[in-house]
Amino acid sequence: MPAHRRQFISQALRLSGATAIGAKCLRAEGFEAEPEKSEGLIVRSRRPLDLETPLDRLDSEFTPNPWFFVRSHFGVPAVNVQGWSLTFDGLFESGASFKIPELLSRFQRYERPAVLMCAGNGRGLMKPIVPGLPWEHGAVGQAMWSGVRLKDVIKAIGLRPEARHLIFDAADPTASTLTPSFTRSLPLERLLQADVLLADRMNGEPLPILHGGPLRLIVPTWTGNHWAKWIKRITASAEESPSDFQRKSYKMPTLALPPAIAPTPDQLKSVTTLNVKSQVTRPMAGQKLAAAAGGSLTIRGSAWTGAGLVTRVELRTSTNPDWQPAKILTKTPIEGAWIRWEFTMGDLRPGDHFVEVKALDSHGQTQPAEAFWNRSGYLYNAIERVPFQITVV
Repeated sequence: MPAHRRQFISQALRLSGATAIGAKCLRAEGFEAEPEKSEGLIVRSRRPLDLETPLDRLDSEFTPNPWFFVRSHFGVPAVNVQGWSLTFDGLFESGASFKIPELLSRFQRYERPAVLMCAGNGRGLMKPIVPGLPWEHGAVGQAMWSGVRLKDVIKAIGLRPEARHLIFDAADPTASTLTPSFTRSLPLERLLQADVLLADRMNGEPLPILHGGPLRLIVPTWTGNHWAKWIKRITASAEESPSDFQRKSYKMPTLALPPAIAPTPDQLKSVTTLNVKSQVTRPMAGQKLAAAAGGSLTIRGSAWTGAGLVTRVELRTSTNPDWQPAKILTKTPIEGAWIRWEFTMGDLRPGDHFVEVKALDSHGQTQPAEAFWNRSGYLYNAIERVPFQITVV
């Protein structure tokens, strides 16, 4: 491909405006750009591109691809789907490289629902305020992911006994040659579990480029920084990745500290699993609604956790100060996926009202009244209070 053509494609992939996110699908010599995305996503950053899902677009079991939040560290790579290859090196018994069609035809396909959440979801709600992208409620979504199990590929290639971690290298271009690339590593004990996928499909469609297409890692119950996008290389290692993104980023304190006190290195741990959390997806905060006959209103939402299952969702309302159980709508909960719930709020008269919600999980964890404050704003999960208004019919 001529150099000017490569430059044009690279620039086209990076063009993103506040009113028209992405561009019409560009196909040239096997390269693809991201199809046009909805204009309704909340722009938290344009370079790199970080887009938040409006809360009302999360009111379903699966979040539609055009409304799924986007988290980027650098620019979106130019993707040659036909020519994309995945290389395995390091402490594997033998090196290997697969083209995407070869990988997907050689190993059995699996699919599973899973919640993808940025570790900083809710950062914008932290008090005192913390630096970083001010995500509120929408740096989360659920999709049906489909691909091959990583453990099956590892078994076929083989690992040396001293291997303890896999390092994932992504193809997204850095801002300059001096900027280290985004790499993450995960321990083998997690990656060898059957729920971890190398996914090429999202909600029944080819994995969109903005979401890591043609191939990304799916790690249910773990935060999104581990779900590596645009995977080009997987290296087996005795040690975790030496990248600053691994050794210095995505850390939070192990104990509560006041804002004026910085944690020491021995007081930090890596962010790994999700914590228990719930959200109200109907009504929206500040929304004006008319109650149904008899003064009732159906409240809806979702809840999720890390390892284990959400076992109970409770609500407290402006008409009843006691915590009451919601109805769980999800018939067969799956670890790593959210459950949908609903609650009928009665005796509603015109005026101001509110609802508070909290989830409990199978490990006995529940949401706190106040979030665990940390300088990076990670894993915000305070009990949510949603004010709304009932109008005169």
